[in-house]
Amino acid sequence: FIGVLGWMNIVLSPYYYVFAYLSIFGIALSDKHSVVKLKPYIKLILTICILSIIILFSVTMYSSWNNVGDAMIANWQGRYFIPIAPIILLLLYNQRIFKWQKYLPFYSVVFIMVSILLTIETIYQQFYS
Repeated sequence: FIGVLGWMNIVLSPYYYVFAYLSIFGIALSDKHSVVKLKPYIKLILTICILSIIILFSVTMYSSWNNVGDAMIANWQGRYFIPIAPIILLLLYNQRIFKWQKYLPFYSVVFIMVSILLTIETIYQQFYS
């Protein structure tokens, strides 16, 4: 999701990564719609599906990009997990934590603006200064 830009050589501030992930998960946890109600066994099935996708993806990436015996998976990027993001966020859905819901539109706009401005500033510093 939030990662290194360009050819894996433009790194944003470490504080931004913390801010971004807290924002994404905070917004996901704060939303409340009475239409969404997942039973525990459905959450278990979704968790098994997510773990299976991550394991299969890891095996695929390891076998495609690494030499046999390498300790780490090369070319591991968050963008590959965007297709399963809705399932992950659905698991986080919780109808009990919604006291900040009235601030969600404002906080979402702030998060987006900070992300855009920081990205523009970082790219400008990398290529134009």
